[in-house]
Amino acid sequence: MILIDGNNQYIKLYSQMQHLEVNGRPVGGLFGFIRSVLYLIKKFDDNNLIVVWDGKNGKEHRRAVYSDYKKGRTYSQDGNLWTLKAELQEILQCCMGVKQAVADNYEADDVIAYFAKNTDDTVVIVSSDKDFWQLLSNKVCILSQNKIVDVAVLKEETGCNSPEEYLLCKVLAGDSSDNIKGVERVGLKTALKIIRSGSADKYKDIIDRNLVLMKLSGDIEGLRITDGYRDLDKFMRICVEKYQFKSLTELVVEIFDRL
Repeated sequence: MILIDGNNQYIKLYSQMQHLEVNGRPVGGLFGFIRSVLYLIKKFDDNNLIVVWDGKNGKEHRRAVYSDYKKGRTYSQDGNLWTLKAELQEILQCCMGVKQAVADNYEADDVIAYFAKNTDDTVVIVSSDKDFWQLLSNKVCILSQNKIVDVAVLKEETGCNSPEEYLLCKVLAGDSSDNIKGVERVGLKTALKIIRSGSADKYKDIIDRNLVLMKLSGDIEGLRITDGYRDLDKFMRICVEKYQFKSLTELVVEIFDRL
């Protein structure tokens, strides 16, 4: 099972490929996302691929605990970003036949955790978000920046003995990308020392709050999965005529013919 962290990957590609424009519209994120999906299907020979999106009001249950959660993200004001995201979702559903999943009141992280914890399949999570490192196991790995992250990589890069220990370190250190404050002047290395010295209890209030914000329990309700359908002719027409993605056409034919 391949689980793509939709917003994470789309926003990253949109930012990296803003130079690619068609009729004045920055379509790089859309192009990059489609290409990535095709390469993932080709690389893993796995048609069980699901793009997971943040649900409506997905942040609110965490903001009820910590009102500044994910505040201050400037990309949220970019109208082109969200318009093109809607077009991407339409292409995935009506042309590529790619499954998409969402649950209102939950973020994509929560839904991905649900899938990872409730399947017997091997799981590859496609995301640059290190929050997912807490889910690593003998059946769950992460593909980030074209690198496979597994439990061995976690141990090598962080010094943590397990995903559970890594989560506790993150809880103490906080996460600036999500605007979550941890213990002042404590990073992951210092957090690991605190945990192994047995002195973490004095930060109980921060630990209790940040565990609610950062732990991915996989407990969700209202999951919706859209199967979509595959229409190669429509996909080719859109790629060439609307978006001028001519370089995708050979890859599209190769992948679709094999499936």
